[in-house]
Amino acid sequence: RPARPCRCVTLEREIHTVSRHETWHRRRRHAVEFLSQVLDSPGRDAVKGAVRTLRDIGLLDRTETLTLLGEHVASLSCDPRLGKALVLAAMFRCVLPMLSVVACLTRDPFYNSLQNRARVTE
Repeated sequence: RPARPCRCVTLEREIHTVSRHETWHRRRRHAVEFLSQVLDSPGRDAVKGAVRTLRDIGLLDRTETLTLLGEHVASLSCDPRLGKALVLAAMFRCVLPMLSVVACLTRDPFYNSLQNRARVTE
């Protein structure tokens, strides 16, 4: 059986999504500790780099808790950097131009469309 292609989701997005879950907050785990227990865990250096990126862009604080900006970005289903751009664009009332920029920066904006649903689930 051929190897399945990796999902087109960044590690930063996964950590950002996981940090929203109640069990994460209840136990106050750090990303490296938490993700080391999953079945197909990423490397420790990759997780540390992803957490560093999320801190650098202001979505996580020093304790790996979501900031207010991080909570807003976590509700979007996109790369955290692009999500931050969209949230800030909404704050500065320039969403339409930023949507064009984000669409251009997205790998394939039509990849998740209904017409390609079969290709997405492969």
